[in-house]
Amino acid sequence: EKNLPPNVRCYLLQQLIVNKVMVAKAEIDSVLVDKPRVDMELDRRMDYFIQQFGSIEKLEKTLGKTIGQLKEELRPQ
Repeated sequence: EKNLPPNVRCYLLQQLIVNKVMVAKAEIDSVLVDKPRVDMELDRRMDYFIQQFGSIEKLEKTLGKTIGQLKEELRPQ
């Protein structure tokens, strides 16, 4: 955790908030996305988060959730 950028938690929180705002706007606009696209986006986000934390283990330890739990939490967005 010492090698993580000092603002990584703030950045992740900001990204989650932006995602929620985008979801709300998409719902208003009735935007639909198919499952393969959702899966691809979740994989892309997880890859980015893993890169930021340095490993899957560090990501899971820092956030207190498994990759699977994170994906399921983000899937509705």
